[in-house]
Amino acid sequence: MHQLLKEQLTKTGLQTQSEVSELEQLQAFIDVVNDTYNDDDEKRKALQRALEISRNETGKLYRRLAASSRQNVNAIAGAIPDIILLLDKEGTYLDVFSSGGLEDPPINKEEYINKNVRTIFSEALAEEFLAAIDKAIEYKHLEVIEYELGLASRQSSYEIRILPTGFKKQGLDTVVAIVRNVTQQKRAEGTLQTINKVFEESTEGIMIEDSEHKVVSVNASFLQMIGLSADEVHAEHSTFFMKLLDKGIVKAIYKSMEDHGRWQGETTIYRRECEDIPVWLTINSVYDEDHQPVNFVTMVSNISEIIQSREKLEYTATHDVLTGLPNRVLIFDRLASALKRSKRRKSAGGVLFLDLDNFKEINDYLGHAYGDELLKQSAQRLKKSVRAEDTVGRLGGDEFLIILEDITEIKNVKMIAQNILRRFVEPF
Repeated sequence: MHQLLKEQLTKTGLQTQSEVSELEQLQAFIDVVNDTYNDDDEKRKALQRALEISRNETGKLYRRLAASSRQNVNAIAGAIPDIILLLDKEGTYLDVFSSGGLEDPPINKEEYINKNVRTIFSEALAEEFLAAIDKAIEYKHLEVIEYELGLASRQSSYEIRILPTGFKKQGLDTVVAIVRNVTQQKRAEGTLQTINKVFEESTEGIMIEDSEHKVVSVNASFLQMIGLSADEVHAEHSTFFMKLLDKGIVKAIYKSMEDHGRWQGETTIYRRECEDIPVWLTINSVYDEDHQPVNFVTMVSNISEIIQSREKLEYTATHDVLTGLPNRVLIFDRLASALKRSKRRKSAGGVLFLDLDNFKEINDYLGHAYGDELLKQSAQRLKKSVRAEDTVGRLGGDEFLIILEDITEIKNVKMIAQNILRRFVEPF
């Protein structure tokens, strides 16, 4: 017997004894059953009403949550500087989640929905796009393509990242395409490549250290100057370089770096098995926002040619071009120095003035070429007539000056003068 019916029969006290007539008993049974199903109908209707109310409330809640979720998605998508699109396998745009950032004109969603990439891009780019979609779906991984577009009188670079979604729309696999403007990135990469090219091809040696003076990077010119390989210096402490410099210079460098964060000056790199080279050395500190050194940059310029040019200029300025002897400027400078030394040492010296008689006739009758040759040979004879510490100079024309230092007796000067005259007796 049904449990609900049993409960109702027990509740109404329906009797089954023989003293109650069958008709009365049947009527009572029918009444009980009727009441039972009436009660059950009320409960069912109440349950239906409750379910209906619950379904309505749930629907309202779902719609609120869906709207809120959509707002959140739109807010997040709006904050993303990329264009985010949903496409099917055939390249048809199904949805636009984000219309991009401020760098590009915003995408009109209505102009893209149900359009195909073939109507948006050039034929070549569209085919590349579709091929990337096929590969992303087939191999279930990210595909990336890059392209250029001329927008607002400027050329912009873009990157498309294509990812399979894993679900279908109208029976077709779908992908998400993330379009990013990489113009600034490309420019930065181009600038970095230029910097790297300048770094590598620079004739100046460059060494970059970290905050602990460990070598981060060096270029080929630096390695060539110090005579070491990249493996010998990479991640090494920069003391290896300081060992190639004069100790006095190193001391000055450390002092200046501590006080001012920089040093520059002319010095020499003393290499192990190579010729020493004169250099112009510059060391600078690179600071962070808190003015703490994060890098040290050393730049080395080989100034061998400059030194040679400078020495040549100095030689030309102080020496006679024809004979190679000290000229008027240098000879009087050396005479002044000799006088100071003589006073300081309380010693004597001598000065001889010499000119060539009848030299003009050589130029007039034989020509200036012969006159020049006579002057050069005369200079050689004069140099051989004096000591190594003495100075022979040409004042100009056929006039020469000879400075003798540390002369003990005047007769010694006379002997040198007579020696010179004897040498000039010999034919040229």
